[in-house]
This record gives sequence, C-alpha cells and structure tokens, in this order.
Amino acid sequence: MPLLRGTLGVNSAELLDLCRSLKEQSAGPMQEVFVERATAQSAFCLTSGEAVYSSSLLIEAVNVGTSKWAAEVVLWAAWQHRGSLSCVGRCTWVTLGANHFRDIILQQGRAKLWQIYPEYAKAFVRSVNL
Repeated sequence: MPLLRGTLGVNSAELLDLCRSLKEQSAGPMQEVFVERATAQSAFCLTSGEAVYSSSLLIEAVNVGTSKWAAEVVLWAAWQHRGSLSCVGRCTWVTLGANHFRDIILQQGRAKLWQIYPEYAKAFVRSVNL
C-alpha cells in the first residue's frame, strides 16, 4: 500500500500502533469480503488466495491477487463500496479500520505520522476525483 511507504523514519511505537490495528480475516470460495453499496468501514489487503471485484460500473470483473488493497479511500473519506469483492477460493486478508487509523494519526505526539498522512490523503482524494 503506498500509504505505508511514507512510514520510514516513523518511530517504532507509532508504526507498532499501525500494525496492531491490522486485523486478519478469511473466507471460503464464493464468500463476499464486501458488497456493493455497503458503507465501508475498513481498507482491505488480500494476503493469500484470489478474489474477484465486480461492479455495475465495470464491463468485466477484475481479478484481485495478493498484496492488492481495496477500499483505501475509506481511510480518508466516508465511502460506500462501488462494487463487491468475492473470494475465488480460500482467501485471507487484513483490514485496516478507518476509525482506528484516524484515531492513531490524530493522537497527540504523532508528529511524523501527522506530517505524512494529510498530504497523502489530499493527493489520494484528488486522484479519486479525477
């Protein structure tokens, strides 16, 4: 996730808090990770298996492999999923809860994180609004 690339130079306690906020989940074949029009609560990263993203806005479904993030926009803004993510076979993923992420960033004494993420968030939202 490009989001985490900027964490070089962040003190270990700040980075540890970010890592602790990741939650691992799994599902079997054809189970949904998230569904279209649902309110997003977390960003998702597939860590094993394969999933398919489908949307009424797309002509064809898109295969999603490991290390790919989905719904990252929820970290920066209120978001409703524009499609559905379903497991092809057994899948494992991690989630980064939006509210928890924001709480970590906004905590007093998080100077380095506070410097990194506002600019990243602005650039991300601009890219989504293109």
